[in-house]
Amino acid sequence: MTKKVSGLTRLTSLTLDMTDNCIGPGGCTALANMVKSLPQLTSIALDLSRTCMRDEGCTALAQELKGLTLLQSLTLCLRSNSIKIEGFGALLDMSVCFPKLHSLTLNLQGNWVGAAGCAMLEEKLDAHRTRLTSLTQLSIIYEGLKLGGLWG
Repeated sequence: MTKKVSGLTRLTSLTLDMTDNCIGPGGCTALANMVKSLPQLTSIALDLSRTCMRDEGCTALAQELKGLTLLQSLTLCLRSNSIKIEGFGALLDMSVCFPKLHSLTLNLQGNWVGAAGCAMLEEKLDAHRTRLTSLTQLSIIYEGLKLGGLWG
């Protein structure tokens, strides 16, 4: 699949649901390389829930997505993938690399981000607020996550 999709270089929107396919970190890296080969993408919606990606796959995905400078909308559903603070940090670093991004949704339910992740999220958003001027919608979905007062 990755070779076929990689040839669609004029593609501007990609929606892919890989839920419950145990592709692991290696499969996630291959998927990330495929997405990277589509430079015209402005909208991505990936559901990689329960794919066994762990921090390694999450970090690979975040690294490759950084090169998509035209991206305006990004939705990543990464539920139940054993993602910890390292993978979450890579996602946050990635999220500030898109100058035209206006909509960002990250679903991290069932992962192990915890209180440290919440503190990291607040710190990254505050530190990069001047780079996120196009962002009009931000949704972070995680059990117990409290975002109140970030920019108040």
